[in-house]
Amino acid sequence: SISAISGGPLLAPPLWALFSKRLTSRATLWITSIGLTVNLFCKILLPLLFDYKLTRTWETAIGMGLPLLLLLSYELWQRSRGAIAEEHSNYLTVLQQKRDNAQLESPEEVLAIRQQNRFGLRVIAGSLAFTALMLFVLSTFADVAGMTPTSAAPTSAGTITAVIGGVILLSALIPWRAAQRVTIAKPVPTETIHN
Repeated sequence: SISAISGGPLLAPPLWALFSKRLTSRATLWITSIGLTVNLFCKILLPLLFDYKLTRTWETAIGMGLPLLLLLSYELWQRSRGAIAEEHSNYLTVLQQKRDNAQLESPEEVLAIRQQNRFGLRVIAGSLAFTALMLFVLSTFADVAGMTPTSAAPTSAGTITAVIGGVILLSALIPWRAAQRVTIAKPVPTETIHN
């Protein structure tokens, strides 16, 4: 019930903002506030004032549907005006500055950045593999906990947990392979470049 009330208003606007160049921070706060207010009204005041309680399905539908509807409406309205958020323009400016600065980096800096990138990708892959291992271990406990004296076979909780662990283990291959593709070559001495 809590996630039905708060999940949509708190998570949908920031996630939408990752992919939208029109959503402003002010609009994000307004949509979050409106969504939380309506959801809290439906959960707390509606039963008190009108003696009507929403089902969990309707709580979730309103909790997720209202923020998504508000976000879509705002996006279409801004698109019809041809407006782009100032935050997005600032982001593009900073991104261009980083590109310009990257061209000025020395070979030693480039080597250090690549080494850090490779290390970071390996850490992510290792973390995912460790998480998958823990899920495999938990899947054995889920099967044992799911046994009842009258059941002959364990519940499928362990199987589901093991499948999720397998998916996470397979996803660990993505950063691991990316780390293998990061080429680390010794920097060319600056004297050689000038000669």
